[in-house]
Amino acid sequence: MPFIPTLKRDVVYPQSLYLDRIDSDFALQQAQWIKKHFDPYPLSTAYSKDSGRFYSNYENYYFHKSSDIPLIQHCIKILTTHKNVFEKLYNRPMQLDWVYLAYTKDSSEEMGTDHYDSEVFWNGQFHCTIQGNANILVYDGGIQNIITAYTGSLWYLNSTEHIHKIKPTHGERFELLMPNELNPKIVKLREEMIGKHGQLDHTHKNAKILERWSKQVIKHTEDGPIADQ
Repeated sequence: MPFIPTLKRDVVYPQSLYLDRIDSDFALQQAQWIKKHFDPYPLSTAYSKDSGRFYSNYENYYFHKSSDIPLIQHCIKILTTHKNVFEKLYNRPMQLDWVYLAYTKDSSEEMGTDHYDSEVFWNGQFHCTIQGNANILVYDGGIQNIITAYTGSLWYLNSTEHIHKIKPTHGERFELLMPNELNPKIVKLREEMIGKHGQLDHTHKNAKILERWSKQVIKHTEDGPIADQ
């Protein structure tokens, strides 16, 4: 699997960055509470041969950063205390708008494909490892690295510059994901879809627009990545 740079840069930034940690028991209790009281976003795992990255066993619960759920509030608050360090190291702004809780009941099964998170959608992701120790395979040229993280760890994956995938492990898997610099078009559509506790409302008319957006195929040109409309 080759390394695919998605931006013309004079330097390749670090694959990942550890930032902080939260209480792992608190994080797991909160994740289990979310799973018990909310339904996963039904269109989050829509898969197509050309653009799909995750399979249907990889469930997502989407919440706006303004959510009153303590886990979301806590992670956002801690991450923003590291804003200056992050921006200096990666030469990009820290901009958080939405938070995803990803859940897999049986992580021994494949959860997705090799992929990178093109800046057409966002610019890397912040993670809070809750259960499953991340276990993400990252490709860097001819080198393959597996990122593992202690439960409760808050860290950043430079997923716009490195192809990666989740490696199967065992048991349940919980992880909180916070895309950085989410595309303004997506942010605008989702702002009209904020429901109770800040959850993304899949019944809103914008949901179908976002579903089509998620299935776009990214093509690489001399001017950078372009999404087919």
